[in-house]
Amino acid sequence: MPKKSSNNGMPDKKLSPRGKGKGKDLKARADGISGNYGGGSGIFSQFEGAKFSNKREWINSPYPADFKRVMSTFDRQELTRKMRWLAVNSGLIREIIGCMSLYSVGDGIKAQPASGDAEWDKLALAYFEDWANRPCEITGRYNWYEVQQIACRKVDVDGEIFALKTYESGTNRPLLQLIESHRIGTTNEVGGVPEGLFDGVLFNKWSAVISFNVIRSDGTGRLVPASSIMHIHHPEQVTGARAYSPLQHSINQIVDVLEIVSLEKLAQKANADIVRTITKESGQFAGDIGDFEAFGMKPQDYPNGVYNNPNEVGSFVGGKILALAPGEKLESHTSTRGSSAYVGMVEHLERGATQGCLPYEFVIEPNKAGAAMRLIVA
Repeated sequence: MPKKSSNNGMPDKKLSPRGKGKGKDLKARADGISGNYGGGSGIFSQFEGAKFSNKREWINSPYPADFKRVMSTFDRQELTRKMRWLAVNSGLIREIIGCMSLYSVGDGIKAQPASGDAEWDKLALAYFEDWANRPCEITGRYNWYEVQQIACRKVDVDGEIFALKTYESGTNRPLLQLIESHRIGTTNEVGGVPEGLFDGVLFNKWSAVISFNVIRSDGTGRLVPASSIMHIHHPEQVTGARAYSPLQHSINQIVDVLEIVSLEKLAQKANADIVRTITKESGQFAGDIGDFEAFGMKPQDYPNGVYNNPNEVGSFVGGKILALAPGEKLESHTSTRGSSAYVGMVEHLERGATQGCLPYEFVIEPNKAGAAMRLIVA
């Protein structure tokens, strides 16, 4: 019997395209085995987002790797430094942090015993409330509900906070020791830098966290088992060691807003300081008799050189205008600062800063009404 074939009854002949590549196996080409076929790189990429282009700025970032290697200690510390500054100096950032704390923590996590034994549940609830309403952290300043507020704020600013589970000396009452992000790091006082230690977090060969290196006040470090420390953060990375602020994407935006607003305020102050302008044929305050008579003054009443210095004119040109010399025109100065384009640009930057955290309308314009607004703030 003849061999069955799908090649129009020609069993031993392979299909090949015409032209370039003739004679090559179609399956190899379809699987991308040959370098001439399948996906490419640079301008030959199948994906527009991956192509090189001279129309856009090159994005300077490392190639994909485990996140604990991508985000360096410098990256984390620099983000933390800038976010701590913004948390003090930016009203927008303070509002976002305050709203997140108010609406996510509220009056705090409370125990709800549900063992089925009513008497035991009552005693357990009383014990918890007694513990929660008294200072429950090692410095003796904050109760359980205040600790939650602090932790929520630090997660938004630093990206993380650590809580060491410990006991009160003498009473064995459970306590928490809050450890800020700059207190976890890599030091040489742990017998050198152990293998698997990344930015203060020690991993085993399966990438499980086994301990944290806590930096003491004297600069030395102590490895604390991971079972004794809670790492509080927004989990976004599987291979990461540390976390970053969920607001870090807005750092440059907010700094730009602060700088633009500051410069605009300075410009408006300078404009507001100019009350009148004099248009002269000569184009400058010459200090001649006509210039002084325009203001009812005499040049001999002022020190030599003062009336010739444009920077000094404002010190003695004041009061009511009595007369103008020939060829002069006095006009009131009207500032054009604070345009709608400036306001729109600031709003655009602020919108970009709030995105990914809270809606712009919720943070900036909560007074707006309508169905769309109710959906946003719901």
